[in-house]
Amino acid sequence: MRSVLFALLVVALHPTASAQTPSTLDDPIAGQFRIDNPRFVHRCTIGTVVDQIARKANVPVGFENTSECWLNPRSREAAADGELLTGATAREAFDHLLELIPTYHWQEMDGVAVIRPTAAWKDSRNPLNLPTAPFSGTNAHLDNVLHLLLRGAKPSLFYPHVDVPQPARPIDRPIDVAFPGGTVLAALNAIIRARHGAEWELGYGGNHATIVVRTLEFGGGNVMAPLFLPQAR
Repeated sequence: MRSVLFALLVVALHPTASAQTPSTLDDPIAGQFRIDNPRFVHRCTIGTVVDQIARKANVPVGFENTSECWLNPRSREAAADGELLTGATAREAFDHLLELIPTYHWQEMDGVAVIRPTAAWKDSRNPLNLPTAPFSGTNAHLDNVLHLLLRGAKPSLFYPHVDVPQPARPIDRPIDVAFPGGTVLAALNAIIRARHGAEWELGYGGNHATIVVRTLEFGGGNVMAPLFLPQAR
């Protein structure tokens, strides 16, 4: 077991879109909490650790897997031999995680912690970097909003599919959102800011990809949408 004391930790500053305003990423996380040890996690379960931090800190996050990794499993509790963090903020916890996994890079985007493979940030073929049209919804369901987003991407990322009916869940509470246009990444962040208490994840499987939006609350449900990738990654 490893214990990391963050109370006096000095971390490097990250450029952020909201550097001039207070962020929940800088709020101390109450008490101790444990994450799966980043030194030993499989490359396709890094998102599980990201989710552990996000839920404990109650901060919105977005996570993109590498091209060989599907969506991550969630865990109610970290492994007993995980790493114990004390006195950390979410920002410090993410900094610590990615110091140990340098193939990923993170930054804050208008209050959302976005963690992506380092190369993905500047990859023009990456679906999150594609432009998408403005969209809006009032009292709208997340499924419909995701469809608007994906249909508006250039080229379109919408993959025809049937959404399986589900019993009422917290994730299904309607949202009001207005996106002025920009990248798919910015649009996903706008959705989870509107939804509150949520996170998004992008997973890959061969030439396919899937976006999931779920509540930070464990068991609150999720909404998924397959993506049509115009170019094989």
